[in-house]
Amino acid sequence: EPYGANFRMGNFDFTFVIFHLQYGGSIGTRRYEASQIQTIYDYFQAENGTENDVLFGGDLNLPANDPSFTILNDSDMDFIVAPEQKTSIGGEGLTQSFDNIFYSRSATSELTDFGVLDFTNNNYYELQELLSDHIPVYMSFDITVPDDD
Repeated sequence: EPYGANFRMGNFDFTFVIFHLQYGGSIGTRRYEASQIQTIYDYFQAENGTENDVLFGGDLNLPANDPSFTILNDSDMDFIVAPEQKTSIGGEGLTQSFDNIFYSRSATSELTDFGVLDFTNNNYYELQELLSDHIPVYMSFDITVPDDD
C-alpha cells in the first residue's frame, strides 16, 4: 500500500509517498499499478491543502520510460533516474532500473541535485545477499529559500 508522510527541512516542507509495485510473472499487474500512480499522487496532493511538494518514489518494478506511468504524461512531472541507469543489484552486477522518484518541476523548485549512489564496488553478490538488492536514489534541496506555505 502507498504510504505518505510529511517532512520539513529548514524552509522546505514536502510529502513523500513511498510505494513498492508488485513484482511477479505478470507485467500486466505491474503496469496496471503504475497507471494508478496518478490517482495516488492526486489523493496526497488534495490532502495537503496549500502544500505542493509531493514526491512519489520507491521500487516501481518498471523503468521510468514505461508508458504505463501515465503520471509522466503531465508535462510538469519528471523523474530523477534515467531508464538506462541500473539500480537493482544482481549477483553479477547492476540490472534493472526500477528505483525512482517522481516530482513536479514547478512545485519542487528547491531541488538542487539528484542521482544514484552506487556503493557496490563490484561486490554485487555479497551486498545483494546481506544488505539489499537495490542501490539508493537521492534528491538534494535548497532548504533556505521560501517554500509554498
